[in-house]
Amino acid sequence: HALPYNLSKRTEEHQLFHLIFQSVPEAISLHDKNTEQFIAVNNKFLSYSGFEEKDILNKTVDELDFWYREDEHQEYTKQLQNHGYVEDFAAHFTNSKGKLFSALISAKVFNLGDKEYFIVIIRDTTTLNKTQKALELSEKKFRTIFNSLPDPVSINKLDDTYAFTDINDAFVTNLGANYKEYIGKSGFELNLWADSYERQKYIETIKKQGYIDNFQAKYQHPDGRIIEGYISAKTIEIDETPHLLVLQKNVDQLIKLKESIKMSEEKFRMIFNVSPDAINIIRLDDFCFVDVNQSFLSISQYKKEEIIGKSLLDFNFWAKPKDGEFYFKKLNEKGNIFNLETAIRIKDGQYVQVLISAIIINLNGIPHILNISRSIDDLMNLKRDIIESENKFRSIVENSHAAIVIIDNKEVFNYVNPKSEEIFGNTAQNLVGYQFEKWIHPSSIELVKERYKQRQQGHIVPERYEFKIVDSKGTVKDIEISSSIHKNILGETFTIAQLLDITERKKAIDKAFHEQQKLQQYLN
Repeated sequence: HALPYNLSKRTEEHQLFHLIFQSVPEAISLHDKNTEQFIAVNNKFLSYSGFEEKDILNKTVDELDFWYREDEHQEYTKQLQNHGYVEDFAAHFTNSKGKLFSALISAKVFNLGDKEYFIVIIRDTTTLNKTQKALELSEKKFRTIFNSLPDPVSINKLDDTYAFTDINDAFVTNLGANYKEYIGKSGFELNLWADSYERQKYIETIKKQGYIDNFQAKYQHPDGRIIEGYISAKTIEIDETPHLLVLQKNVDQLIKLKESIKMSEEKFRMIFNVSPDAINIIRLDDFCFVDVNQSFLSISQYKKEEIIGKSLLDFNFWAKPKDGEFYFKKLNEKGNIFNLETAIRIKDGQYVQVLISAIIINLNGIPHILNISRSIDDLMNLKRDIIESENKFRSIVENSHAAIVIIDNKEVFNYVNPKSEEIFGNTAQNLVGYQFEKWIHPSSIELVKERYKQRQQGHIVPERYEFKIVDSKGTVKDIEISSSIHKNILGETFTIAQLLDITERKKAIDKAFHEQQKLQQYLN
């Protein structure tokens, strides 16, 4: 039989609603307000969440662990309960595979029959956020480049006003401009042009051909000085509105730049000459020396005239030819080499231990190698002395008849010597990294912790005292401790302690004392 008209119409409406529900580009879910369980989700939600429909329906958001941040979850729930709706709430979610998404979530409570439900619409903003961040980064890069340009640059409206819409830092510095005063005003209003005829010719050229290159002009500085320079301008569009990008190169700045370069060269020459490191510059094509500093001459024992113009290959510098081969190989592959430890042969035939760093540079368009060598003979000798000293003291500590331990500011063993293993009845591996308190007898904990705390705070406490420990086998031992406080390079305090097992000694003393008492009683 044919369906009644109303029922047929409802079926069509339901099908239409379902089609729309599944076709919208946002993730949508319906929930029972009382239980918060999912009762329907669309295809976009399934794609977004990574779950299948059977895994979602009749479960709550908490059960599926969607929310990435609990504070966002709580705030969203609070708004929905208090107002009955949430609009464009920024939140973060994770899908079934743990992938993090950012989204804008909107929700609204509604009644259907005698029950309350709420619908949730989630718009994924992950890509949008990335795009916005990329745009912000691009704008930041443009602003950084714009303000880093050494020449004054401005952006002006391309209309009858030629008003400034932006100027860079160099414009402010070189032309004595005030950013707020310049924006929205023209060079004519600001009395920037020293010659009105030059301004008129500049404008006519722009109108005629839309650009201008190296137009010579004079500007008037706010302090009255006249600055000569060159202007180049080009038509650009910003927000579909024509503007002029104007670059100004001041002749005054070029003179200052030349002076600055000269000063920089003098500084380099000074650093080059007084550096304690041996520095030389050689041409890459023939390895001929073009410059050396005094330290190089002092270490190599050659005179400057014996070096300049001659090739590195003319000198038998490399004590180990393989090091020379490695040096040239790395320069050829990477264009640089850092801290190559080797020995070089100096003029008298002796060897000097050095660290060599080199990089290929261009001087007047010609590739050169900049070599920097640091003598490490003294360092190597000091290193040997330190190793010998460390080995000597390590031998003393390792063979000591007393237990020697290092305890950090958290009361944790950082080091124990072999004798410590005997006292505590455990290996160093099971001692290091564990709390000292673990082995202290209950009767001594309060005493030891109080002494430790006072010593850490800088109070004067006895350096030597007695307490009890319990070793790993449960044996109670009497210990005499002698300790001192130190600080590491980070300013953190640590304790070095020497522990002596005086259990047998105390037993002997107690035994002698009891024997003496017995003898005294006998004599009486």
